[in-house]
Amino acid sequence: MAFAGAVIGAIIGEVAAYRLPVNPAAAIASGALSFALVGVLASATALAASGRRLRWWPANILAAVLIAWSALDVLGKRTTSPFTLLADIAFWPITFQAFALISIVVVAVVVWLGLSRIGDLSIEHALRRAGLVAQLRFAVTLQDVRTVVLLRRQLSQENARLRPWIRIGRSKKKSFIPPTWKRDWQSYLRFPLPRLLRMAMFGVIAGLSLGALWRGTIPMIIVAGLALYLVAYDASEPTAQEVDHPTRWESFPEAPGVLILQHVAAAFVVMTFICAIVAASALILVPFAVVWKLALIMFVPVALAAAVSAMISTAQGAPNMAGLAGLGPDVMGWVMIARLVIPPTITVIALLPLLSAGSDPNAINTTKVGNATVYSLFAVGGAILYLRTRKPKHL
Repeated sequence: MAFAGAVIGAIIGEVAAYRLPVNPAAAIASGALSFALVGVLASATALAASGRRLRWWPANILAAVLIAWSALDVLGKRTTSPFTLLADIAFWPITFQAFALISIVVVAVVVWLGLSRIGDLSIEHALRRAGLVAQLRFAVTLQDVRTVVLLRRQLSQENARLRPWIRIGRSKKKSFIPPTWKRDWQSYLRFPLPRLLRMAMFGVIAGLSLGALWRGTIPMIIVAGLALYLVAYDASEPTAQEVDHPTRWESFPEAPGVLILQHVAAAFVVMTFICAIVAASALILVPFAVVWKLALIMFVPVALAAAVSAMISTAQGAPNMAGLAGLGPDVMGWVMIARLVIPPTITVIALLPLLSAGSDPNAINTTKVGNATVYSLFAVGGAILYLRTRKPKHL
């Protein structure tokens, strides 16, 4: 974790050196140190919590307190929480503050707490987690996204609620509401609280990324697109249930692709709620007059593109390695890359019209944004046609 964090921090430091008047070597070193400490802290925290058999609710409460503390630091422009102290190390090339050295002491204390109770780890639980991680790595190698998601939920013990948030009863009379729509919402209403909070968190990340995009950091459009894509993957859970049960899927008296397309409506509605969170989060960095003008234009295409792109990734299932092997290694490599890259790219394409909005809050070019949105809908239309051709896969 420390090595991975150092590599990521060094890359971010090098990119920042191109935009900020700082020494590139100092920016790379500070970024690597800051992110390496974050990696060490993450591993040590997991070790300390596992050694003390900490239950999920005090761990989540502690995490929420630390995140809220850090958020208050950001809003109040202070540096008091452990996370903001670690982040301050990355800014040493701009302003050096020795107070940030306290974060190194905090990391050392957490490491000591983790190592002091390492003997209390449950061997059985550790073996189970190791087995799940081994399966997870194998699924990642095969680019089987659905299996990766299911294994990650097992690792985090993220199970559906036994009781829905709101119970949808059976209609006594014949209803005009499609059964697929009702089943989709029955699935959403059993989402556990951590999953809902994660979806909201990714919505906030997307909103802040789009705010940074409007302020001139163009690469943040990729971060926003990936965040929306990850949220949409949870929103496409009803589609995943169809894919997980191919015999049931093909038993319906309709074309398989038509049944998949019936799930788009509910996923689209969920993504509109997420887009509302995105717009509210963007207000931190963007004036209200800019946000509401662009939101009116972008809500529908972005929500639809995110929902459809995640459904493509879900519906395509695991790759047919036997069939791909006949294409040769060169073509097979490109096909595997396309399977992985094209779905999130559709979401990013839907966000591209924002680049034509301009940076003047008093002269937002809504006409140009609206015209560019029409072109992004072609990608969404192609994705819908692809979903129309999907069929069940049997092992």
